[in-house]
Amino acid sequence: QGCTRRKEAAPGPFDYDYIGKLCTVRPLVDISKFVFFGREKGHPVTASADSFASPTLAQSLAERSDLLAACIHAFVDEFQGNLVKPANLSLFRGSELSQEEWDHFKEDIAPLAEVDMQQYAAKLANDALFQKVPNYKKTTVKAFEVGSCDAPLCDQVCFVYEWCCHSCSEELEAFEGNWWLNTKNGFSGVADVIPPDCHDHGIRAIQPYMKDPQNLELLNRMRSALERLVVYHLSMIQPVRTAADVIGEGT
Repeated sequence: QGCTRRKEAAPGPFDYDYIGKLCTVRPLVDISKFVFFGREKGHPVTASADSFASPTLAQSLAERSDLLAACIHAFVDEFQGNLVKPANLSLFRGSELSQEEWDHFKEDIAPLAEVDMQQYAAKLANDALFQKVPNYKKTTVKAFEVGSCDAPLCDQVCFVYEWCCHSCSEELEAFEGNWWLNTKNGFSGVADVIPPDCHDHGIRAIQPYMKDPQNLELLNRMRSALERLVVYHLSMIQPVRTAADVIGEGT
């Protein structure tokens, strides 16, 4: 979305030119969480990073560094919280609220966000207005309701795809065609026929997806691999200090 495009008034190499050169030997890989996990046929466990994370991931991270665990929690509270706070204009994207519904939200639900995000999320999740929250935001609201950490799963699919290529490539298929990009909304994809209002720079690409999106055994292997690799990464870097270490320095 932030790539520069060729302009007649400013000749010279641009981002898409370099991407095209990089993809002359191997096609670009366009990763889409929605497509990779089977579109509408995706398993419920792939709804978000919160639901996809291994059941033991949180404990594994906290045991190795309570400071890292606290940092992740603080980041999620701020970054993910902004996605579902009352001030976010897309909280009810795709739905129309009556004046009565707006008044109810502003008076009975929204003020709780300034007190405690968990209280706010619980109130919203158990209100009739929750049905007007878009599906991609519902998982975030539900995560705050139960006090867990949610995050975009799309970023993790890059690692999952690489792991599959080395471990179980036979479980994947891919769409092939030209890579397209809609610079207005940031969406991208792969097709032989480029959608209207999208840019086609002649870059060959693939968009991988699971052959069987309901294969829970494979999904659990992916989840375990993500935990195993992040724990391995932590073991390869300088030991992360604990809160006790930091407090001890000041005594």
